[in-house]
Amino acid sequence: MEFVKFSLSHEHYDIIECMGKKGIRYLADFLSDELGDASQYFKDWLWDSSSYATGGNYIYLRKIDDKIAIGVEWEDELPTEEQAPFETTKEVMHSILDRWQELVRKNAKEILITRDGDNVTVEGKF
Repeated sequence: MEFVKFSLSHEHYDIIECMGKKGIRYLADFLSDELGDASQYFKDWLWDSSSYATGGNYIYLRKIDDKIAIGVEWEDELPTEEQAPFETTKEVMHSILDRWQELVRKNAKEILITRDGDNVTVEGKF
């Protein structure tokens, strides 16, 4: 099982604990540092058949068949063990974005994302 835990600090969600493969950290970095108010943009992008990649300053999102891969822009410069992106289905990614957006709007004090195989949960503590 992999997980990442965030804590609300000065209107920003800081990553306070992360365990698992490097990819879960890339998801965490995307959510806490690059997503901002663009949740709807990324949810629309998931289903846009004319666009296969997007990202920000640090993190990329790519569509690979029916999956979404989240990694770092310069991953080819990283050691092999750090090149493994976070991969999931479009449906699961859409669910992650929905739940993240909901918890952020409600000002959850902590957010915990866990992944066990293909199952991803996003929970908040108030």
